[in-house]
Amino acid sequence: MFVAQGLHGGGAEVVVRRWAEQLIASGHNVDVVSTTESVADVRLDPRIARFRMRRAGILRRAGGLRRLIRDRAPDVVMAHLTRQNVLVLTAVLGLRGRVRPRVAIEEHSVLSVMAAGSFAGLGGRLLARMLYPRADLVFAVSHAVGADLLRYGVPRSRLRIVPNPLVETGLAATGPSSTQRRPPHVTLVLPIRLVPVKQPLHAIRAARELMDRGVDVHLKFFGVGPLEEQLRAEAESQAIPCEFRGWVEDWPASCAETDIVLLSSAVEGRPNVLIEAAAAGLRSVAPSTALGVADALVPGLTGELALTDRPSDIADAVERAAQLAVPVESVGPWLRQFETPASTQALLAALRLD
Repeated sequence: MFVAQGLHGGGAEVVVRRWAEQLIASGHNVDVVSTTESVADVRLDPRIARFRMRRAGILRRAGGLRRLIRDRAPDVVMAHLTRQNVLVLTAVLGLRGRVRPRVAIEEHSVLSVMAAGSFAGLGGRLLARMLYPRADLVFAVSHAVGADLLRYGVPRSRLRIVPNPLVETGLAATGPSSTQRRPPHVTLVLPIRLVPVKQPLHAIRAARELMDRGVDVHLKFFGVGPLEEQLRAEAESQAIPCEFRGWVEDWPASCAETDIVLLSSAVEGRPNVLIEAAAAGLRSVAPSTALGVADALVPGLTGELALTDRPSDIADAVERAAQLAVPVESVGPWLRQFETPASTQALLAALRLD
């Protein structure tokens, strides 16, 4: 069940319509509930059940939605935009057990900087702080939105950054697939400090996941830190070949072009190693939940983002990355911003000294 403002007139509305039609075409049952306009005004697959909420205050609307949820018994209710997120989370308050569906909300805006005159202004932000942590899953349309949602009490474990369906390229989907060709061998390179925030143990567990799938895995760590002994013990217990090279400043020079750089961090600002990897023609993998990695990795070009930092998600991303080629010339225009002259010019422009 999608709960949305409508089905046309804005970007979020387009997203709901396309998701609904793709899901129904894939064999799922889909309801669409509109809170402001008649869904009958938009052409949709006739198999999609459509509902429109009557104009009323939020509590009356929440009561009506609650009754509809009980009647339709959806597995998942997904809301879009702040007003609808608050409505859905209010409607399911007190529901328990089988009568409570899984609740997902999607935020399209950076709430912290929304204009005070909008619903997502001061009042919306207060309601978000109260209700958003109650959602089972919280979807953000960008890493900037995702980072901001952490301020509203959303647990990082429930946060997902998922691309919106906005273009039709005709290319095959790049998600994990059981029919995807698996690499027979992968060397994963981790140029990281061996400290908790970098989560190096996640690399060991992802390697074990890949080995269980029949992939021969070798790990190379470039870094030092207090977790080294624990990593050595874990790798030995999991029968995973590992090298510990210590800190090497020019670590890309010690890599083969088939190596894949893995950054398994809990959180990052903008990790330099992913940019250095792209400049060396190396593919990279990082969990999207690390947030700042999105400014240092171009999915499908310089590497792949894992949906979360779970071993299975990282392993999926490694398998996708193994199919990529990263010719430096193709990412040159993107890399140029990180060259010293361009970076210094940007610094001067920001300081207004030039």
